[in-house]
Amino acid sequence: MSSKQPTSFLSGLVIAVTRDQQGSSELASLISAKGAVVREYPLLHITYRALDGVRNALGDFLPDMIVFTSVHGVRAYEMIFSRDLSYPWLTLPAACVGIKTAEAAKQIGMQVLVTPSDANAQTLCSSLIDSQFIHKRFLWVRGNMADREAFSSLAQSAHGFRDAVMYDTTSTSRGIELATDVFAGGIDLIVFMSGSAVRAFAKALTDLHKLAKDIPSQVILVSIGSKTTRVMQEHGLQPHVTARMATAEVMLHDVEEYVQHKKG
Repeated sequence: MSSKQPTSFLSGLVIAVTRDQQGSSELASLISAKGAVVREYPLLHITYRALDGVRNALGDFLPDMIVFTSVHGVRAYEMIFSRDLSYPWLTLPAACVGIKTAEAAKQIGMQVLVTPSDANAQTLCSSLIDSQFIHKRFLWVRGNMADREAFSSLAQSAHGFRDAVMYDTTSTSRGIELATDVFAGGIDLIVFMSGSAVRAFAKALTDLHKLAKDIPSQVILVSIGSKTTRVMQEHGLQPHVTARMATAEVMLHDVEEYVQHKKG
């Protein structure tokens, strides 16, 4: 009589998800479908800014095209400008950093004209510089923790460019809880979906007087992409897996392959 085989090499693993609560549900569902145990530790809290503050920051600048580098940016943009009928904010064309961000922009009725296959800000910036849209006026919707240098070359090359902070990212107190559970042996794998989450976890380690090298060697560290990996390495965290493409589906596939290889 043959025993039932696990549906996934992730089956039974305890996986920590560090996304904010608004963005963790889809990833948690995908992980649960693999038979793993999901533990959610929202290390970040997102707050959208008010219309008056954003309009004051923009002054008389009116864009031809909107640049989104996160789903939160799309949501903040919609919330801020949905009632502003003085300009066709929600019908402007958009350029998006990845598939999920593009889907979010399309859901609010925007036409997405640029979405590079490699989902990172530098690639999006290069794609716009090399495109027919370089003569447009761009508005980059960003969070308070975004790296402004990512679009410095577009700012210099475009006909017009402005960036506006439309949401704020702050750390929660859950980092201490995650770090404590890691050192107690209760976590098999940690998924980092952004550099901001990495920084929040690194701060929790410092608050507990721990170093990255103190993390138990059996804990698998996973990065959603190259930018997040760079932030991890800056804080002494070496990812075992960096997703080939910045989507939850591809990331989990890469993690499964790593775990399969590790188990032999």
